This record gives sequence, structure tokens and C-alpha cells, in this order.
Amino acid sequence: MRGRDIYSEDPAVGFGAADTDLWVAAPPPVPPEWAAGAAAGSLLYAAPEPNACYWPEVGNGYLATVPGWGSMHVGGLFNGACGSTHKARLPSPVALALAGANASAPATVVAAALDLAAAAHTRRWSLDGGTALVDVRVWASRTRKHVLVADLSLAPGSPGPATFNITSLGSSRPSDGWARVTAALAASP
Repeated sequence: MRGRDIYSEDPAVGFGAADTDLWVAAPPPVPPEWAAGAAAGSLLYAAPEPNACYWPEVGNGYLATVPGWGSMHVGGLFNGACGSTHKARLPSPVALALAGANASAPATVVAAALDLAAAAHTRRWSLDGGTALVDVRVWASRTRKHVLVADLSLAPGSPGPATFNITSLGSSRPSDGWARVTAALAASP
């Protein structure tokens, strides 16, 4: 029995809007470009993106981050005195937030996918009221342990070009030079 089959607003049934998980109540359609991976079980998909406490870590055994969080961890780096040591939290260069050119329509994350085969996490951003969809894919190199990558691309079928602002969540100091930049993406011919 699927979640939407047992969903009811009737308190006597026991399942209501407050008790039902969004993914059980109304499973979202998987975008066509992610459908094969989701069907094969190598891609986990969510729309809307789940609560931050359910976000995955992306790493390679030496460094790791949670996409969308402003910090990362590096193997062997610790803070604190003897007895109270903990992993050092360093600014993450791949923690990005997007903002569309139209300030009246905020950018939002509308979907997320964890590709288990490629060890990559993708957050799909809707810009300017849905006029453009931008994918931010985060992955850690398996051969170069010091490399953590965020690549940005227009989602398949999204009209281009798209102009947007990128803000680094890993640094709050504008003097860093990369804390806020403007980018433009165009669709491939």
C-alpha cells in the first residue's frame, strides 16, 4: 500500500498532514535524466530536498563535506587540548548558495540526488521563478585526495543563458575575493 493510499485528514485514521512524510504522501516524479539511475538503485532522489539532518556527506577518505554546509573536515586535523580534541572544521570551498538575477523571485533548491555510482551529490536550484534550473554537483576526487569539486551546469531542458550570483557559505569575509561572484551559463548547442 502506498502512502497516498492511506493518507487521510481524518484524525480517527491517525495519518494527517503533520504525521505524513512528504515522500510517502506524494512521491515526486524523477527527472528524466536521473530516472535510469533511480530505477537501477544507484541514484537516490528527493524533491523537495530533505531536512538538513538527512543530507549525505561527500568525501574520499581524506576530506569530506556535507554539500550546502559551510565547513569540511580533513583527515588528521584536530582542534582542542588534550582530552577535548575534535575534528577541525575548515571553511568548505564547495558550499555554495545561488541567487537569481531577479531579486523578487528567490533561488530555491527544488531537488537533490545522491549518485552512488559516481560518488557525487547534486542539488538542483530553481532561479528566477523557475525560468532556469542549475545543477550544483559536488564530488571528491578518488585519485587526488586533496581535490573537492563543485561543478555547475544548466539542467537538461533548461533554457539558457542563466545569470546568477554564487555565494560561498564557507567564508563570510568579502575580503576573501571568492565569497560572492556572478556567473552566467549557456545551454550547449
